[in-house]
Amino acid sequence: MSAQPLNTEIQVFRTVRSQRAIKRHDSVGAIIKRLRPLVMSVVGREMATVEVVSRDTTKRDFSVYARDGQPIVEGLHGDLPFYAAQEYIPNVDFAFQIGSDKFLTNTPAGLTGDLQKDLRTVDTQYRIVGVKV
Repeated sequence: MSAQPLNTEIQVFRTVRSQRAIKRHDSVGAIIKRLRPLVMSVVGREMATVEVVSRDTTKRDFSVYARDGQPIVEGLHGDLPFYAAQEYIPNVDFAFQIGSDKFLTNTPAGLTGDLQKDLRTVDTQYRIVGVKV
């Protein structure tokens, strides 16, 4: 079997995608004029999921509405806004736009970084802290 060519000059830029948070019954004007916010498409979080958003540690509850003896509050997992991803993912280049979606790519300095992993990290931090990542 012949030897593989040297791949030191090959540069692979991976992208992460954001999309407009279009509601089911949006008007044509709202869609065409891009009036909905950009949200990131995070791998594993494409669908709206319900999650535990808080626990009341001052009370004890051993019913079906509690976990580990603490009452819980469940809520809808929020979307990661585009601005948070662009600001907090390291070594990300300026976004480029195709249609109403925007894409983020690594800079040449960040080619060794895992862009999807960084996006999931920012998403986790955003869910824990809120607007301030």
